[in-house]
Amino acid sequence: MAFQVNGKAVAYIGTYRGVGLVVEGTSGYYLVSQGGTQEDNQVVARRMNADRGISAEDAEALEFGSCFGWDVPAAGRFRNPRRYACRG
Repeated sequence: MAFQVNGKAVAYIGTYRGVGLVVEGTSGYYLVSQGGTQEDNQVVARRMNADRGISAEDAEALEFGSCFGWDVPAAGRFRNPRRYACRG
């Protein structure tokens, strides 16, 4: 099971701005630290995820869902195709 905050899966991502936190079901990320290179931030994010038992697969799926929507296949097990279904 992914690390959760308030019942939602979360993961850390390394960005060019710093380390961000992505939350299941939301778009974008919350910046939790600033500075460093993107490569350094990715190393920090991977370590933070590993320390919390967040798999690389779950972190990637959460990152894709937060960037491209939770209805895309890349959101993995967090995918919710009905969330954005058209009503007609």
